[in-house]
Amino acid sequence: MFWKDYGAWLLKGASTQELKCQNCGNTTDHDVYVVPRGFQLGIVFMKRSLVGMRSYFLVCPTCGFMGKQLTKEQAVAMRKS
Repeated sequence: MFWKDYGAWLLKGASTQELKCQNCGNTTDHDVYVVPRGFQLGIVFMKRSLVGMRSYFLVCPTCGFMGKQLTKEQAVAMRKS
C-alpha cells in the first residue's frame, strides 16, 4: 500500500462509496483518504501536518489502489453525509 508512504490518512467520519476497483477487480466500499502534497507545515512529532495542500482519493481496502481522485468539496460532502 504505497499511499501510506506519502503520509496519507483516513478521513474520519466520511462515508464509503461502493466501487469496482480498477486494479484488483473487487467491488468493495472504498474509503476516503487524504494525501498531503507539496510543502507541509507542522510540528515534528505530529503525524499530520497543520498547513499544506492536500489531495483526496477513494482507496480500495483490498489492494490499497488509489482509484478516483476527489475534489475538496466532494470529500467534505461525503464527510457530512
